[in-house]
Amino acid sequence: MKTRSSHLTVFLSLAAILLLAFALRTFRLDFHALWWDEGLTLFFSRLGPLESVRMASMTEEINPPVYHWAVGLWSLVAGPSVFSARLINVLCGVVMVALAYRLGRMAAGNAVGMLGALLVALSPMQVYYAQEAKGYVFASAALLAGLWIWLRVELHGGRRGWLGWIAYAATVLLAIGANYLAVLMLITEDLASVALA
Repeated sequence: MKTRSSHLTVFLSLAAILLLAFALRTFRLDFHALWWDEGLTLFFSRLGPLESVRMASMTEEINPPVYHWAVGLWSLVAGPSVFSARLINVLCGVVMVALAYRLGRMAAGNAVGMLGALLVALSPMQVYYAQEAKGYVFASAALLAGLWIWLRVELHGGRRGWLGWIAYAATVLLAIGANYLAVLMLITEDLASVALA
């Protein structure tokens, strides 16, 4: 009975932290007008892939296109507004909180996982960037998901390890497609894989 009670406590605690993270990130989400880079994100999100590449070369846009495409697809579901354009990053920010819990739990147990989730949920920098229509939080969420998958495959592998590597590759493509600097995390994970081999 104690195990069931402790599982319920962990579940309710994590749910409360995730709800807090969501509330902090949606509070006054559309209060500020779009700034220049967010406007570029919305402009590029409305273009098709070929048109996006052509316009990027004309405007010297240096950001990779995956985040723009994700915002474009998201706007088909959530509608074209400042709130919905920023909401995709809010959701990515909440996913980061959940992943912080999973990574902390994997490293040192539930208490560390909860502390990690709470710190990410309350981080002013994380809240700030989750309220912006730029690819930073999107790339960070993909990197954290990739790190979690990478650790699971490296530590547990198993017969279906190849599925994990496919999922890991997808997160890497999403991260690098949103921010070129994400390649640094890939290099770090590759070096760690060599060290663990």
